[in-house]
Amino acid sequence: MSIFDLKTHKHLTKRLDIGAGTDCKPGFIGVDIAKFNDDIKVICNLEKEKLPFKKNSVDEIYCAHVLEHLSNPIEIIDEFNRILKPGGKLSIRVPYFADPRANVPMHKNYWSCRCKMFFDNSYFEMQSKWTSVELTPYFASHNLLAKIIDAPFKALVGLIGVDKYERYFCYARPFYELKFDIIK
Repeated sequence: MSIFDLKTHKHLTKRLDIGAGTDCKPGFIGVDIAKFNDDIKVICNLEKEKLPFKKNSVDEIYCAHVLEHLSNPIEIIDEFNRILKPGGKLSIRVPYFADPRANVPMHKNYWSCRCKMFFDNSYFEMQSKWTSVELTPYFASHNLLAKIIDAPFKALVGLIGVDKYERYFCYARPFYELKFDIIK
């Protein structure tokens, strides 16, 4: 599936929104288990089949609130690595394990800040295939009261770091979600 601009005769950037559902990112090719709308161009069951893209053929992958629903997230991340070009970007968003909204029967795995080790060579059982990873935790500051409550916790994260915050304070005020920006 190559995107080609007939006017300029140039290949365009291939960007995938994995698990796009009904809200595919603009400029991305929607990939999902079913055709929820016209933005879904590729149907693929990640639990049962490989993504139908060649090795090193994709520039960017966005995958939001999908991996926690799958039984084999590490295998799927390896599949993302297979299709991404060297220097390609993988952006993953997952719910934070301590947030009560993350604990629902549809979730098969849970994510913490320590999951960064799967991308940065700090997990002793596997060699990372990634060049760099940036972790950004987000609080659920959806309204003014939440923003007021979150302010001292955000300051605390800045003061002691994400790892210590997770160890000592994650249940006092859990993050809402984690964002991993990973470069192949």
